[in-house]
Amino acid sequence: MDCWMDDGNKKPRATFRIAFELFAVTNFVLVFLATVFKTKWFYYFEDGVYYRGEFFYPRAILLMIFICLLVVYAIAFRNNIMSEYKQAVLFLPAFSFIGSVLQVFLAELDTTYAGISLGCLILFFFYQSRDVNVDYLSGLLNRRGLDIKMQDMVKNAASTGRDFTAVMIDIDNFKEINDSLGHDAGDKAIKVVADILVDIFGENAYIGRFGGDEFCIVVEEASKYEVSKKIDILHTDVAKASRKHGWPNGVDVSCGFEEYYHASGMSAKEFQQIIDRLMYNEKQRHHASL
Repeated sequence: MDCWMDDGNKKPRATFRIAFELFAVTNFVLVFLATVFKTKWFYYFEDGVYYRGEFFYPRAILLMIFICLLVVYAIAFRNNIMSEYKQAVLFLPAFSFIGSVLQVFLAELDTTYAGISLGCLILFFFYQSRDVNVDYLSGLLNRRGLDIKMQDMVKNAASTGRDFTAVMIDIDNFKEINDSLGHDAGDKAIKVVADILVDIFGENAYIGRFGGDEFCIVVEEASKYEVSKKIDILHTDVAKASRKHGWPNGVDVSCGFEEYYHASGMSAKEFQQIIDRLMYNEKQRHHASL
């Protein structure tokens, strides 16, 4: 889980990790000794039949506490999880919890490790399927994922008559962040803006990093007016983030957006060029006003 989080809340997360590591090592040692020396402390098999040992319930309680802490960890630090993985990462504590509960209440099944393994497998397959289209730095879709989504939306509009709106966004004076605060601050700025976009556009939107400091959003079932209101909120939130993180003056976002009309017959590439040009025009106006 921690591999898919940013650098925030390092100290409180480290406390959780130490507790997890201590439990994991202790659990491994005790189960290993019980297995090697056949002490039958926790559970054992005879003639293929599963039996509980004399210390089964103390260990089960500790395991439940461990997994509950895992759930708390996932929820408490959910804002540090990369955007694309916030929901999928909860599969691990959820299936682990279900497996431990089943093991306590079903006498003939060892389901705890099965639940943990199933959660890990689901996460693994989810990551494998998503990573090819996900930008590692921001956790959003990458250029490839955006191109695929835009093409799908254009085809869907042509076949169903349902229009959509797309937005191209560029961070103004992003180079100033790198030059004055360093590239780590620049990377963090990309993540901060990505999280702001997710918070504002949220559901019914496909959000991606187009490249460098540019983002693209494809919004379903939203008019240009509705999108313009969200962009007003975006400017406000970026200004707040700029003050909070000490970004140089002039850091803002330039946005170009347009609604795709199904009867236009435009290709995905042609439509993308339109919103890119609109974004560039706004960027020129912003530079002219400085």
